Amino acid sequence: MVATASTLSRCQRSRNTDALAATAASALLFASGATFAQHADTSLDRAVQFVGWVDSDRLQWQPLHIPGHPAAAEYRLLSLDANSGARSQITMLPPGWQRPPGYYDTNEEFLVLEGEVQIGQHELRRYSYGYHPAGYAQGRLSTTHGATILQWWDAQPAFVETEISTAEARLDEVVEGWHFDEQPWTSNADFPQWADFDPSPEMRLKLLRLGPDGGHMTWLNFNAGSGRGLAQGRPWEVHPMWEEAMLLEGDLTYTECLPGGEVTGTYRPRGYFFRPGGIAHGGPNAYSSSYTLFIFRSAEQLWTEFYTSCEDASAAAAQGAPDER
Repeated sequence: MVATASTLSRCQRSRNTDALAATAASALLFASGATFAQHADTSLDRAVQFVGWVDSDRLQWQPLHIPGHPAAAEYRLLSLDANSGARSQITMLPPGWQRPPGYYDTNEEFLVLEGEVQIGQHELRRYSYGYHPAGYAQGRLSTTHGATILQWWDAQPAFVETEISTAEARLDEVVEGWHFDEQPWTSNADFPQWADFDPSPEMRLKLLRLGPDGGHMTWLNFNAGSGRGLAQGRPWEVHPMWEEAMLLEGDLTYTECLPGGEVTGTYRPRGYFFRPGGIAHGGPNAYSSSYTLFIFRSAEQLWTEFYTSCEDASAAAAQGAPDER
């Protein structure tokens, strides 16, 4: 969760390509003693380290190879869990691209960044969102003029052409036809509690998905810009679960409390991070010169503890800070 100053292998070729992209170079580059992060032009294995300040516009486009899937689409890998195959990516569909009805054998989640897509009877546009659990038979997908989509997979996917969902598909979790401009901001009363106080008036939240029993969570977060200062006097925040996000609009300068010390960098539109649980972030220098609109995901319902210093936050995380929900 961003708190500004005023607020708080099934296909071996694809697997090999992903692994090379994920390990070829560092996504967080800083010399000993440096305090400012450089923007990344490659992704990292998020299973073993923080992935941050990824400039997705600098990532290389690669052919998208999914077993059973039509060719011609391309993708940029944002992060990869080399153990599970889970990945976050930007996918580019060329004009006229089509995919028949069918299902993926792993959970798929997406947000349209640019262009238009039709899936079955649903016409999707910029900031349209969807969640398709494994085994759910989607309608035919097509795009007339092309589209760019932010996608998340829980494993390396394979596609099965069919119009029938599997018996195991969790149909009650399907999210389709969700459009940013048609959905109101979620009230504080309806948004899952994520801290021991309510969000400030400058923060706006739209809950996209909350998995069963407080599981996986996805939401949009808007914050008005602000100058440097303290957030509620406790500028450092820590989550016990992993959290990832992409900045859709605006800018944000942010600090991570990493093993080598405090590292600060600035996110621009389509900047990305994946932060494992227990890493302190924010800091008194967190600010935006304009505003921020992020899409966030977390491994489970988010919870946040706040601290006055990087050292205190890191020490508490190392000891396992109590969950005060």
